[in-house]
Amino acid sequence: MQQAATVTVASPSPRAQRWAVGLLILVGLVTYLPSLLQNGFVDIDDGLLITRNANVLHLTLPTLWAGFTTFDPELYVPLTFVSYQLEAALFGVHPFVFHLTNLLLHIGTALLVFAVIRRLAARHFPADAFLIGYFCALVFALHPLNTEAVVWAAARKDVLSAFFFCAALLFFLRFRTDLRRRTYVWSVVFFLLALLSKVSVLMFPFILLLVDAAEGREGFRTGWKEKMPFFGLSLLFGLIALFGKQTQLTSLSLFEKGLLACKATVFYLRAIFWPAGLTIFHPQEMPIALSRPDLWAPPLVVLAMLAVALVCYRRHRLISFGIAFYLLLLLPSFITFWKNGFVYFASERYAYVPMVGILFAFGVVLLPPLRKTFQQRSFLWRIIGLTTGMLFIVTLGGLTLRQSLTWHDPVALNERALLVNPRSAHALNNLGSASFAAGQYREALALFDRALAIDPALPAAHANRGQALLKLGDTDGALKAFATGIDSLPNNRPPLPQDLSPFLDLAQLLDALGRSQEAEQVLRGAIQHLPGAPLPHYYLGVKEQQFGRLPEALVQFRLATDLDPRLADAFYRLAAVAAETGQLSEAMTALERVLELDPGNELAREHLENIRSLLAE
Repeated sequence: MQQAATVTVASPSPRAQRWAVGLLILVGLVTYLPSLLQNGFVDIDDGLLITRNANVLHLTLPTLWAGFTTFDPELYVPLTFVSYQLEAALFGVHPFVFHLTNLLLHIGTALLVFAVIRRLAARHFPADAFLIGYFCALVFALHPLNTEAVVWAAARKDVLSAFFFCAALLFFLRFRTDLRRRTYVWSVVFFLLALLSKVSVLMFPFILLLVDAAEGREGFRTGWKEKMPFFGLSLLFGLIALFGKQTQLTSLSLFEKGLLACKATVFYLRAIFWPAGLTIFHPQEMPIALSRPDLWAPPLVVLAMLAVALVCYRRHRLISFGIAFYLLLLLPSFITFWKNGFVYFASERYAYVPMVGILFAFGVVLLPPLRKTFQQRSFLWRIIGLTTGMLFIVTLGGLTLRQSLTWHDPVALNERALLVNPRSAHALNNLGSASFAAGQYREALALFDRALAIDPALPAAHANRGQALLKLGDTDGALKAFATGIDSLPNNRPPLPQDLSPFLDLAQLLDALGRSQEAEQVLRGAIQHLPGAPLPHYYLGVKEQQFGRLPEALVQFRLATDLDPRLADAFYRLAAVAAETGQLSEAMTALERVLELDPGNELAREHLENIRSLLAE
């Protein structure tokens, strides 16, 4: 292990420090209070992960186990699911509670940022370490770029992992000064909790190497043993994460991902200093090639950042540290550009922790000379400096407040997305869905048409358009819309779960029209398009059951339950068919699974008791 480091740090009085911490907490609460009181859930992932997630709505040993053995559907975030489950069990599925937890985690992370940056700056700027740390924490707490991570309930994984990431780094820095084994163990534990919240923090061991470099240590030669547990955990969780990212790994070429990575890096950097145009969707227009002006310039900026980091390494290592911190922590997010059939070059929550590096580098450049300048000036200059700082805080907080209210509901969120990107087919489709839910079918149809005019290969919009036509009494138009959705599926990407919408809707409509044979063929086409999807197998099993082909129905229900162990209806149907074919043990097991997923299903409980009685005879 390393020798303990001792650093003398000039600090304000304890009372002043308490006031500073209290102010940091207060401005964070005040800034987000209106959105905390007003915002509800939104239709993007909140339903999938929280409000319609059976594993969240029921806190049982099987649902806890499911959180640790499944993806969300792409990310491995078991601790995030546990936090949702506890909130739902204790307080119900109320948006205020979920948003409050996110906000408290955000404020806690800001306090940890303060402590971490203060320690990192202490060796080189002992007189300014408190000021630099406080500046970084205050801007982090109030910056509008962080709004998405804070006010979106489904972004819990980002704020939770960030909190534990910063705690792990703080305890490691403390270990460097006290050399206590307990402090070191807590650092490892907090890193494990961060990975269980979201694997995007897996670059943590490399951040520790950056700390070595910033402090003039040689990490690989003298401190490699203390980093081995961190590297081991990163490797393990990195391998787990790959299983959930198969579509992301194959959807774009390495060159295309490189261009988008550079564009994202520059976008986040610009947003840190000029937070305009922030929204949930940042779509990338095609083709992804150097011929586009928005894609050839960012690589030059990234190269310039690397050049600055190299030039500053010898004499201004903290600047190099900040730039490298930013770039390293963005790396895991560069796997995820293809989402729900769209290519997005950026998601603002991905900059949540990386931005701390840029704030740190900016702070060490700006604040020490500013402090000296104002100390040497008259009292009037100090008042001017204080006033400027207050205006900066109010402006930053005001921008964040305004941005947080755009997450009030799905309509406000998608209207904001459309204001920033008028050609966002995703936002248009979502707004159409909101109009459909409100019974405004003609308005919904117009929005779906606008979405398809921008992106004709959008399966969800075709399916939604067909549903709107059905509500307007145009059955033939609905049939055509569903069929067009199937025919227009793009072949330049892997099949996605949302591709199933037109298949399933068309099969349901054909069945309602008495064209059951055609409905069956559509379902078989859905299985051929996406064999790993459970719903087509389930619905095909229903058709086989209706036609009296029980062995074939049993096969389909088994496939559906194997593909999705949370599909309670499929287990219930499996139990019915198994019982009818004399396979009572399988029927009993299936009904027991139904009751695990839906403890309030009294009909399943009654059937289970009947089967147990038969087996006992």
